[in-house]
Amino acid sequence: MKLRNVVGMVVALLLVGAAQAMAADKDPGDVALGKYWFPKKNGQFEIKKEKGIYTGRVIAYDDADALDKHNPDPELAKRKFIGIEMLSDFKYDAKKNQWNSGTIYDGDSGKTYNCSLWFEEDDTSVLKGRGYIGVSLFGRTEAFRRVTAEDEKKEKEKEEAAAKEKESGKGK
Repeated sequence: MKLRNVVGMVVALLLVGAAQAMAADKDPGDVALGKYWFPKKNGQFEIKKEKGIYTGRVIAYDDADALDKHNPDPELAKRKFIGIEMLSDFKYDAKKNQWNSGTIYDGDSGKTYNCSLWFEEDDTSVLKGRGYIGVSLFGRTEAFRRVTAEDEKKEKEKEEAAAKEKESGKGK
């Protein structure tokens, strides 16, 4: 066997081993990371992970100046809705293939509920969330559709059009 063939085989084996090691390091719970629409599609939130805990923050809302007006805490009711943490303290449970032990904040009511998150089958385009008090039997399930590249393109075009309109003085 020629030296070039041996070197090529060794390099190929090293690359395959490295790819497998990288795949093994990826946490299966990270599939939830990303941006999602609210069920009414009037805003978006983004799920991030820090130190094994998954959280979700509001990153966009139809009314960019909206306040968290339904919050029962008078001080918190004055804060902007964009930026609040609506999903808190979720831990991925590999056995159940879902995120548990977290809470979801409902900006429409100002209430916080226990919550579980999951994907149906292998469809990672729609994240399901069940908010409840006490037992999950007594709760409500919502569907959060993942924000696509096409969605982001349309949002950017809307923002650019609004900026141009404002620039030209038509937005007054």
